[in-house]
Amino acid sequence: MLPAALSTLLASLRLGGTLVIVGVVVAEMLAAAAGIGFLITSARTVLDSPRVFAGLLLVLLLAALFDLSMRALERALGHRATP
Repeated sequence: MLPAALSTLLASLRLGGTLVIVGVVVAEMLAAAAGIGFLITSARTVLDSPRVFAGLLLVLLLAALFDLSMRALERALGHRATP
């Protein structure tokens, strides 16, 4: 039963993990004193656009790297790659 569900489980982890990264950054924007979300919020407050965009690109890079690593894990385990 587990081998049949593994493909769905890995796809769910891939999609959910990316959303978790974004969710953590949003939480940092609201209630943290450190982190990428705090960096974006503090730079936005003083109108430091390059730093805001750098933070956003860092979040994008983290999410993309997580997605690519999960896709590589799916391929390594020999399961059908999900779109």
